[in-house]
Amino acid sequence: GLVESSANTSEEKQGEDRARALNILKHVDQSLKAEDIRVIYRTGKKREDRARLTIVKLSSSKLRNDILKNTRGTSIPENCKIRPDLTKAEREDEISFFKRLADCKEAKPNSGFRVVGPPGHRRLMEIRKLTVPQA
Repeated sequence: GLVESSANTSEEKQGEDRARALNILKHVDQSLKAEDIRVIYRTGKKREDRARLTIVKLSSSKLRNDILKNTRGTSIPENCKIRPDLTKAEREDEISFFKRLADCKEAKPNSGFRVVGPPGHRRLMEIRKLTVPQA
């Protein structure tokens, strides 16, 4: 995650978090500006062994979606991950969806499956594998 700030005041910590988040997000979208980050905060209690989750709210949903889409093909520094914010119900849907995918793969080993759509709107597409007849 995003490295914890070592600043003394909460304003300085907030400023450092904002600068680090902007730097990381610029690896995904070069056009991102400081004004595009509306709110940034950390969740949970501070621990020495790992960084807390950082929530970044952006100025528009289009910008958010573009960043999430471009994240897949981009290497992100500092071992950070960029993930969509999901409600508890959406996270449960994701878990059940991928369990269903595993069941489908097990039931149809001669088929491939492709996941289409963003979280909450995912669906499976079956791709049949071609088999070459033995001569």
